[in-house]
Amino acid sequence: MKHILFIGALLIASTFSSFSQQTKSVVGKWKLSKVLVEGMTIDVENPEATKKELAKQIEAESGQKPDPAMLDQIMDGMMTAFKDSYMEFKADGKVKLSGTTAGQTQVEEETYKVDYKTGIITTTGKDNKKQTMKFKFVGNNLVLDTDEGGKKTILTLKRA
Repeated sequence: MKHILFIGALLIASTFSSFSQQTKSVVGKWKLSKVLVEGMTIDVENPEATKKELAKQIEAESGQKPDPAMLDQIMDGMMTAFKDSYMEFKADGKVKLSGTTAGQTQVEEETYKVDYKTGIITTTGKDNKKQTMKFKFVGNNLVLDTDEGGKKTILTLKRA
């Protein structure tokens, strides 16, 4: 009897394990939550924290406290650029990228390949330019790590 219970417990555990692995998929719509670029974190969900960090960075570089109006203008530009940004990975191997540049929402569609074993996503644009990103799941978030042109950027995305 103990042997049967043990086998039953193993079957249930393996079912839950395989279910949890299946839910860890990039397929779906992901909204930008945070960006770490050049040592600065832009927290789209917490603009006040970003504003404080930006003010500290400006003061450290210039030796002066930033002008509040200038700081607000910079923040407005950043939040406008990032707040509605998303990536939508489709099951057919296409990814839709949406972001705002100069007040205009731009949507691009590329193709992608994902290797869950190595944690690598490779996207290919319409110009056949490839971009390779490391990825991992942290809680319910998808974290993309890229190093393009010597600039390391880490994107944290939440399911939309």
